[in-house]
Amino acid sequence: MTYINHKVWFIEPEIPHIPYLSQLQPPLGGIIDGHSSAVTIDDKDIRYIADRLKNKQKISEIEWLILLRSEEKYLLLDHSEQSIIVAIVWTNLLLDEPRFQQFLLKIIAGFARGFSSMAGTLLKAFPARTTSKHPEKTKQLSEIVKHLIKGDYLSGAKKMLDSNTEVALWFSSYGADSAGEHVEAIYTQAGAALPMSPDSEALAWWLTCQRNIEDKQTLAQLELLLAKVNYVQPGCEFDEWIQIHCLPDNADTFWYQLSEFAQQKLKSFYHVTTFKSVKKIFDALCDTSTDPNLTETHVRNLAGRTSFWADYSESFVRVRFLLTQRSKELLANKMDLRQERVTIMVPHYSNDASEICIFEIGSYIFIERFRGSDFDLGIFLKSAALEKLLFDSDGLDGRVVAQLTPE
Repeated sequence: MTYINHKVWFIEPEIPHIPYLSQLQPPLGGIIDGHSSAVTIDDKDIRYIADRLKNKQKISEIEWLILLRSEEKYLLLDHSEQSIIVAIVWTNLLLDEPRFQQFLLKIIAGFARGFSSMAGTLLKAFPARTTSKHPEKTKQLSEIVKHLIKGDYLSGAKKMLDSNTEVALWFSSYGADSAGEHVEAIYTQAGAALPMSPDSEALAWWLTCQRNIEDKQTLAQLELLLAKVNYVQPGCEFDEWIQIHCLPDNADTFWYQLSEFAQQKLKSFYHVTTFKSVKKIFDALCDTSTDPNLTETHVRNLAGRTSFWADYSESFVRVRFLLTQRSKELLANKMDLRQERVTIMVPHYSNDASEICIFEIGSYIFIERFRGSDFDLGIFLKSAALEKLLFDSDGLDGRVVAQLTPE
């Protein structure tokens, strides 16, 4: 990673030029004959200030300002002198927790405006870790500042995702600038920061990062994000956002600007369910008050197969469930099947025999008919064409499944 071009920028007024006392004439200044000369601020170069700091002598605020911000003074030193002074400054800065915290806030304030407000030589030597004596809040702030200095906005985004905190709120909670170039840079990395198969909380966090950026940036992130998402919880914030902003309901949505891959992935969200929903449906169907035609054997078989697959549910990448028309009618007053994201098969003898469940596990796809006297299971090696047919297509039913040849 490359460091930001550290153009010096003072948030506070620049240090005013102070004339040498010797340039002034008595009585306003100068040296009266017979008196010894005194050292002035202008006479103190950075080596002199650092030496006093090293010797545990108290230095003034303006001297601290020179050490922390005067990049031009560091550039006048040779490499050896520069390294020694930088080490002295960092050692003392880390021991002074209130000053160190203010130093971090000033760095963020500069980045918010696109500048480095502190000496670039110091920032390049930013320590890998703070001292154990620092409060946890200072340590967290230091970690983010370190990422900002390196231009590593992706790591900054991941840090805030881990805490499940909106980016602007994260900065404001530390008393730092919560708007500006540093926040916008983190927003643009939100999609990359999300893990594979992000949950509803992670997707909601991603949405908070889209509020203050341009649509073209959101589109770029959405393409990346959709490659990671395998399931969207019905009714969650991301699901509602997708339905309003991304589906082809009108010309104003993102749909027509998305790639074919992204469009197909969005379609698949409305076919893919979870095994939790499958179990919920079969629990209802196993109730004889729902289906009075069920025998004890039917109930035992359905419950047994549901229980069998439940043991593997943590391994499922995707699940699609095809429901018979009869089961749909039996469940009409029991649950909202739209919320369970199931596919209703049209009446046909190939579709009426049994519900069909499709599981993606690792490199394989398993297809099972849950009803019947035999254990009707097909195992298929995954391929792009098969995935598209089983998880993306609108017309999938028992007739299509019957034409597939298992491994």
